[in-house]
Amino acid sequence: MANKKSNKQKFIVLVAASVVLALASYFLSISKTLEARSEHVSLTQKMAGADRIAPEIAKWMALNEQLDDRLGGQQVLSGFHEILLGSVGKYCNQKDLTLTDFSEPFEGEDGGYLVETIVLTIEGGFKPLLGLVHHLETQFRGGKVASVSFIKKKNYRKNREELFLEVYVQKIKMKKNEDL
Repeated sequence: MANKKSNKQKFIVLVAASVVLALASYFLSISKTLEARSEHVSLTQKMAGADRIAPEIAKWMALNEQLDDRLGGQQVLSGFHEILLGSVGKYCNQKDLTLTDFSEPFEGEDGGYLVETIVLTIEGGFKPLLGLVHHLETQFRGGKVASVSFIKKKNYRKNREELFLEVYVQKIKMKKNEDL
């Protein structure tokens, strides 16, 4: 009987040790795994929500770009002369034209409006220069071409004639009432 009692005690100790060991392993590893699994499920659901939002963001960005184009492109964010220089510089690089003069903007008043004018002088062939005028009249939304003149000059160093385009680009804006 002592042998059976001893085996019962061993069995109870073994069961108790197994329960303690199972609880320890649960708290040390299984609980962390279950937490990581629930976090993974939560993040997966958030990613699915973000995937549904992406087309909405693209739609709103396209609408924003359309409105910017109607209001004069990036004119709201930077100055008239910077946008004009960027547009003309890009065109000149593409068509092998030389921008020889880019005046500082000067302003004048006419009634309740401020007129900002920039004078550009570009050297090159007739067709590319004419293309630049067309580009400024149709594609450039930051201002309007006010005057254009082609000038032929003799270059005595190179012993040849060169063609220059002089363009006056203006931007008209309402004069702000400074008294208010």
